[in-house]
Amino acid sequence: MLRTVSFLCGPSFYNGNLCSLGIREQHEPIFNTEPLNTLAKVFSSYDNIDSDHFRPIENYLEQRILTEGSVLWNQNDLPDGLYIVESGILRASYKFADHTPSIEESMVSGTLAGEMSALSGLPRNATVIVERDAVVWRLSMENLARLELEQPKLARTFLGLILKGLWIIVERDARVDFSSFSRKN
Repeated sequence: MLRTVSFLCGPSFYNGNLCSLGIREQHEPIFNTEPLNTLAKVFSSYDNIDSDHFRPIENYLEQRILTEGSVLWNQNDLPDGLYIVESGILRASYKFADHTPSIEESMVSGTLAGEMSALSGLPRNATVIVERDAVVWRLSMENLARLELEQPKLARTFLGLILKGLWIIVERDARVDFSSFSRKN
């Protein structure tokens, strides 16, 4: 059994809360090939991943090997796609306004990165730097459009899983923020 430790710093960080330490137990790899194994890590906590259904997505993803210190993207850049972290550590730094502390988040294996700006078409809301040498799989904006055209059922399933993951994060952060607010009153 593998154990993944991740530090999560969400929007509640600026309210004085420290980053939470999330420990997630995972079983041995589900698939023998990448990127399917990493996709299973990303989505398996909230849905089953059918390897036969997802195998065609390999044709739309490109592997990128990133070295420590490289900048993957800067805040306000236009999105070039979304990234699936196979290995290594990426660090996102969010700076929303002057005179407010920046918020940092570490992204480890099995993390989806850049999905909100890629799906919305809005500029990047963080600068992402490679903290430790990393291997990522990029779904470029062009390949996302191609996936939607050539494999619409797979695209719907994939995008649905991304939205489900975002919804879980929003719900969790809303509970944390409400809990913090309730204790103050």
